[in-house]
Amino acid sequence: MRSIALVNQKGGCGKNHHRSESSILPRLCRRKVLLIDLDPQGHAGLGVGIRPDRSKEVSMRCYWERSRSMRPSYLQEHLHVIPSDVVLSAFEQVMAGVAGREYQLKKCIHDLDDKYDYLVLDSPPGVGLLTFNVLMACNEVIIPVDPSIFSMHGLRKLLDTLALVESREGRQFSIRILAA
Repeated sequence: MRSIALVNQKGGCGKNHHRSESSILPRLCRRKVLLIDLDPQGHAGLGVGIRPDRSKEVSMRCYWERSRSMRPSYLQEHLHVIPSDVVLSAFEQVMAGVAGREYQLKKCIHDLDDKYDYLVLDSPPGVGLLTFNVLMACNEVIIPVDPSIFSMHGLRKLLDTLALVESREGRQFSIRILAA
């Protein structure tokens, strides 16, 4: 299973547009795809038609809180979705002091390899614990950027973060930068 993360520490860079509307999910439409939304804003789910008020009991937060095995509840023909909700924004506080907290997502998805062709992970803007969970669980990173000075600054900082993770974890990401 290929695991692809959409990451940018800057908001408003086109992550939602590239994920659901123009390039990433449509190209994978004939493959079995699991989309996990780790952004508390819930835009990945919203982008594929899941109303935020209907995702409370099956959101990513529920898997961590209840230690359930991964079983997406929102299904389309080839696309399964685990949405997010605003309560996920408390993840850092809930996990404070927990050993291995940056590997929680990786533990949740460990048995999915034979069920999906692709895992698409949508991270929140910023580089916090949710984003580190995304990075520990993926092999490929797509960084959407817009041509602003702030986006370029964020790109540089994110590339530094990725290099740090690679050196500390002894691994290498496949990194692609996608212009908005």
